[in-house]
Amino acid sequence: MTEQTDIVDANEQILQAIKEAERIQPAGAQSLVAIAARAVDAGARLSQRGISDTLGLHPSVVIAITVTGDLAGDTNSRRDYGLALFERLKLGAHAPRLTPRGRLLLATWCLERLSPMAEVLGGDLLTRTLELARPTVEGRPPGRGDVLALQQRAEQLQRAEVVGIRKGETKEKLGISDEQRCQVHAGQAIRALLQGLLEQGAEPQVTTTVAGEVAGALGCGLGFAAAAGFTLELAHYLEDELPREHLVRAPTN
Repeated sequence: MTEQTDIVDANEQILQAIKEAERIQPAGAQSLVAIAARAVDAGARLSQRGISDTLGLHPSVVIAITVTGDLAGDTNSRRDYGLALFERLKLGAHAPRLTPRGRLLLATWCLERLSPMAEVLGGDLLTRTLELARPTVEGRPPGRGDVLALQQRAEQLQRAEVVGIRKGETKEKLGISDEQRCQVHAGQAIRALLQGLLEQGAEPQVTTTVAGEVAGALGCGLGFAAAAGFTLELAHYLEDELPREHLVRAPTN
């Protein structure tokens, strides 16, 4: 997509494809992002990168949509979510590519969205992680020992205890509470960002991991609407607020 009219047409094609889909699954060839990509290009590669390039969305947005679509629960709920999302989502002519520092900036922004739940995320673990991340984005890397100590705490946070939950009068099933699920996702997001700090943003997956786990944590901790709102805010942040110096210029033909 290179012209604004093409992008508008693509949005309309996506909305129509979502309306007509008989089944929408959490992931795979019948997921929201796969349906959207095929609506734009019938031959689109259905890998994360292929979908990202086809829709002109950063991979972190693709994974956040996928996670939130899973939280939606069933085809009708995913359809409603997909229609609301793609009516407001701006597709691009190409997917944004970030510098290493830009990856850390984006991952830090994502983790900041968990601040309303800081009390259930290991005391000051979230706060301390963000205190290390912000200077790193500005070019002042943290001490390795400080990062490793927080990584250990994050690993403990994500070890949810499996407990018996009463089902009916006589049966039990194994499961974990929503709060524990939130802690698992948040712990994984924190660990991923901390690893990104050690690697100085060299690994592109830091953004997709943090974005996906933050979406999962918000969904379990605050509900589906919070995860859906985060996904749209993430797309808008990349489009309008991320400093342009952190974007790698797209190659030209």
